[in-house]
Amino acid sequence: MAIDIRWYDEDEKTIIHQIYHKGWTWDDFYIMRDTTRDMIASQFHIVHILADFSDSMNLPKGNVMMHAKNVLSIYPDNWGLLVAVNNSYMIAAMVNMFVRVFPAPYGSKVRMASTDVEALDMFNTYQPDTMTS
Repeated sequence: MAIDIRWYDEDEKTIIHQIYHKGWTWDDFYIMRDTTRDMIASQFHIVHILADFSDSMNLPKGNVMMHAKNVLSIYPDNWGLLVAVNNSYMIAAMVNMFVRVFPAPYGSKVRMASTDVEALDMFNTYQPDTMTS
């Protein structure tokens, strides 16, 4: 699969690390969705997602907004933030558009960062108003 999924912090299990490789497809995306959902559901605390697009500057063809909403809409209530890490203008534009089109509850939990360190800072300062999916 062109998307690797693992715990960023194996002991605490508070951050899921998704690594998108060049050539990933929407089929890979939906397999990743199911694995991520199961990982979040296996925990009783807030779990964040670090979506690393550093190796993949492009998105597959298709309706990005629909696919993203389909994925985020099934995540459990204990999902915290999803931070996309990349310096690609195209991916940043898609994230910004998603946040505007679907402000709550999905877009309000999605952010962009340039580095893993910046993403980790966002996770560390996250204060949920309520736990909603």
